[in-house]
Parts: sequence; C-alpha cells; structure tokens
Amino acid sequence: MTIDGDDAKDFDDAVSIKVSATGYELGVHIADVSNYVAPGTPLDRSAYERATSTYFPGTVLPMLPFNLSNNVCSLKPHVDRLTLSAIIRLSRGAEVLGYRFVPSVIRSVNRMTYTEVAGILANPLLAPDEATADNLRIMNELAKKLFQNRIKGGGLDFDLPEAKITTDSRGEPEKITRAERNDAHRLIEASRNC
Repeated sequence: MTIDGDDAKDFDDAVSIKVSATGYELGVHIADVSNYVAPGTPLDRSAYERATSTYFPGTVLPMLPFNLSNNVCSLKPHVDRLTLSAIIRLSRGAEVLGYRFVPSVIRSVNRMTYTEVAGILANPLLAPDEATADNLRIMNELAKKLFQNRIKGGGLDFDLPEAKITTDSRGEPEKITRAERNDAHRLIEASRNC
C-alpha cells in the first residue's frame, strides 16, 4: 500500500509487511524510474539537478514530468508497476536479520493518506478490509519496536514541528499552522530507518 499526505499526487513508494516464523518481512518499494529515464539524457540531468519534487501550497514542482511522476511511475492501486524493493527480515524484537534489494513488480492494494491510516490505527473498523487493518496494526507494532531500538542504541528523536501553509483561492498564503504528525508518519519513517 502507499501512504502519503492528503495532497500528494505522485505515489512513488509503497510498503508491505509479512509475519514469519522468525519475525517480520518488511518491504519498502520505490518506483523504478530508471526503466523510463535513460542515464545521461536531458531528462535524467534535469531530475538529478532537482533531486526531489518540491511541494508549495497549491502547487508542486515535480522532479519528473507529470506524465511520469503522476502516471507511468505512480504506484496506483490495482496496477502492476516496476519497482526497486528492499526486503528486510527482522526478528520479533525488530533486529535486522538480513535484507536484499531486488527489481520487482508490485500491485498496490490501497492508496492511503496519513490521516486515514491514523484513523484506522485508532479504530480498525475504519479500514476498507480486515487485511488492511491487520497489516497496519503489524506495521505500527514494528515501527514502535524499531523506534525503541533506535533510541536504546543512542539514536535521536527528530520529531520536530513542521509548518503547514494554507492558501486562498488565488494561491496566496492565508495562514500558517502546525502540521500535525501522527503514528502513520512515524510508521513510514520507521520503515525507512531500519
């Protein structure tokens, strides 16, 4: 499944989880843009210079053209997509037992927002199905263990406030508020910091 902000347009990463006899198998899947953008081309150089898509209130400057970022490479639900996947094996205590990086084809089951995931974690009956509720519960359980292990190992908690800018109908800044963070944000962050 993909989990992104409410206003995200490009779904370039997804997560998956399996419980095994020894613990967990966490999958972190990133859209394989290299299949569509040849190295050294003007498009490749432009994407390299931008390094990331930049989100402004009401608009985005994409790293790649919209047809790639929001369509061909987007990990939309129920569509096969090329990805590069990190498959991480973890113990029940969330210690990394091994990992591998593989080219893959995934079919995302759900496109979810942080707000939706936080709601499901608080009330599993809000999930579209039981499997989604179970997977999110397991990922959240793993995320909390990973965070505890990181802190025990001397890691720092950079859970710092971020600003959210709201614009009016003309795109002019209207107000600045604190962006709310929840367990869904931490779940995704933990999957990136194994």
